[in-house]
Amino acid sequence: MKTITKRNTTENALNFVNMHFEADKFPHLNYVNTSIINNEKYIALLNEKKILLSENKVEKTKLEIVNDEISLIEIDDKLSKLHKNLAEKVKYQKEFSEKLLENIDECNKGLPMLISMSIEYINLNVNNKKNEKVADLLNAFNEAENKDLNVDWESRIVFYLSLKRINKTIKKKSKNAE
Repeated sequence: MKTITKRNTTENALNFVNMHFEADKFPHLNYVNTSIINNEKYIALLNEKKILLSENKVEKTKLEIVNDEISLIEIDDKLSKLHKNLAEKVKYQKEFSEKLLENIDECNKGLPMLISMSIEYINLNVNNKKNEKVADLLNAFNEAENKDLNVDWESRIVFYLSLKRINKTIKKKSKNAE
């Protein structure tokens, strides 16, 4: 299981949840990681093949030498494409990991405020039977009720994003009412 780790800062050290996640929980990222490893192996093998093709030309016919030269050109072409592909995958992996860790940070910082805003909205509007947002907020709280949001960061993020989405629609609705 590959773990992606964020740079260790004083702020991150205070909250361990901010610092890592398991790449295996993201199948596409796991595929990218495996593909990076395979590309690196393929590049190493092609480089080794290039060396072997370049070395032993003494006991070969002219046709074999020409075929080897063609193979060397093809290998260089493949290597060029593989290096580009590898660089793109490494960049994607880095950007995805950093964005996920930023979202975890945002969640950890913003969740307490969203919870209090949501509770305040529920308390002010609980008697309004037609208010769908109260029901949405109550559903979000009910779904998160049996989960340990301090340990289960995935549920914590899902809960945070649910509250964030609902509160955004509440703000839009109140702006439109003005």
